[in-house]
Amino acid sequence: TFRGVVTAQLPGARAMKLEEINRILEQFHVPVLESYDSVSGAVYSILKNRNESDLLFAAGSLYLVGEIRGYMEQEC
Repeated sequence: TFRGVVTAQLPGARAMKLEEINRILEQFHVPVLESYDSVSGAVYSILKNRNESDLLFAAGSLYLVGEIRGYMEQEC
């Protein structure tokens, strides 16, 4: 069952602001479970609090996916 999304602020001037991302998601009635000021904070929290049966999906840029992959390799 889909519970919602976790959002994180990417670094850099070109990155969309976290508040704007959350506002857009809320317009489409997508539950924002938590928001983090860094990708590392989001990844570590998700990994710490997930159940073994939880499915995780990452959406965003290739830069974001690469960053998440790096954290996953360190933790798993």
